[in-house]
Amino acid sequence: MLHLLEIKSHRKVTYAVAQIEPIGYHEKISPILECAPETALLVLKQMHFDENDVPILYSVNYFKADKFSFHVLRKRI
Repeated sequence: MLHLLEIKSHRKVTYAVAQIEPIGYHEKISPILECAPETALLVLKQMHFDENDVPILYSVNYFKADKFSFHVLRKRI
């Protein structure tokens, strides 16, 4: 997807900033993911930037909290 975006927009995603939040039942998403009302979800919100720090793509993804784990690398800049 990022490669196609680069070809079409002539801009390259060089990094993304992500926010991960726990949420409970979501009226629209929980049924799509076949979650019971008590199933916790994680929402991953990301903003992707090019080499000039210009935002290119914003995405929001939902995950069943009991099915995913995330590895996060934090760097001091």
